[in-house]
Amino acid sequence: MRAGGRLLRWLVWSCGAVAPLPAQPLAPGGAAPIERIEFIGNRAIADEQLRTLLQLRQAERGIPHQILRYYADQFARNRATPPGLLRQLRRVLERLEAELPVFDARVLEQDVEALRRFYTRQGFHWVQVRANWDPRERILRFFIQEGPAARIDTLLYRGLEVLPTPLHTEVERLRRLRSGMRFREAELIAELEQIRRLLQESGYPAATYQTPQVYILPERNADSIVVEFVPGARRRVVAVHFLDSADGGGAHLSERIRQYCTEIPLGQWYNVRALERTRIRFLRLGIFETVRIDTLANTDSTVELAIVARYRTPRETQLGVTVYRTLLESAPTVGVEARMSHGNVFGGAEAALLSGQVGVRDPFGALLERRPLEHEFQLALGLSLPYLVRWVG
Repeated sequence: MRAGGRLLRWLVWSCGAVAPLPAQPLAPGGAAPIERIEFIGNRAIADEQLRTLLQLRQAERGIPHQILRYYADQFARNRATPPGLLRQLRRVLERLEAELPVFDARVLEQDVEALRRFYTRQGFHWVQVRANWDPRERILRFFIQEGPAARIDTLLYRGLEVLPTPLHTEVERLRRLRSGMRFREAELIAELEQIRRLLQESGYPAATYQTPQVYILPERNADSIVVEFVPGARRRVVAVHFLDSADGGGAHLSERIRQYCTEIPLGQWYNVRALERTRIRFLRLGIFETVRIDTLANTDSTVELAIVARYRTPRETQLGVTVYRTLLESAPTVGVEARMSHGNVFGGAEAALLSGQVGVRDPFGALLERRPLEHEFQLALGLSLPYLVRWVG
């Protein structure tokens, strides 16, 4: 009884504070959770950004897990703890510990290489990365010697000489990277994507670029970069065809609504932005499941496009049974409700809804008392005409 009283007083006292536990035994299989990951020597890149590059993860225990570890440790030190309770706590704790990320030497090698490659892409070509695993403290440390960051010596874009002078001027306005700036691969790719996008909006549907070639100049710690652009042929849109999947179950989209949603001008240069706006407009009608724009035919100077649309199921039917009772009536009312909807009634993305409800008041009481059934019904019709003016013309 005295031991039980001490245990009770200890539990009441310990509920006010939860202290961190020392390292637990190895998880099943001999692997140990990583209690902390540290980066030493990094100045240009923050720890949080480097931590996202790692496959190894630091063990993060929730509040219930921490409380369970604390009590399991305290119960193990108390001789009055029942052995069965201690075994049960340890089994639960082992299951929780088994779910934590653990140290793996093979994965560590991959993480070291990932950090080195990331630094190289940021212009630190002479970076050195090594790791140290402390099995006693379970701390993983990465030691990084960044070295000096490389600067851009020259940046050459080939293949853009064939562009018309006005378009070439717009390309030059997009160029932000200059000689003497620090080399960052992400900034280079972003600039290349902007130029490619400009070409695709100016009549070059197949515009692309090859992988940048980076030549390291070690004597000056600088980079010479060469990028080969392949604009392709400049083409005008001469035809836009509409191909849908409508069958006998629904009306085809009217021609006027098709023209209203199509923002691809005929006879003008191919523009990928116009294609994207057209696709969004058709999807906003709400009657198509998928919409894509394909290329039907190409010549050296023209292109024909096809808008391929797949309709949603036009008709939907819903049936339901309702049982309700109002405050003014003691007997329940049993009803049947039906809804029928159509998403494209007249070919202009009109949505129609027909609903009806029939209710019988106290049907069981009426059958037992052999009195006439009292019923009520509701009928509703709804019609949405979002493009009525466009449809009528």
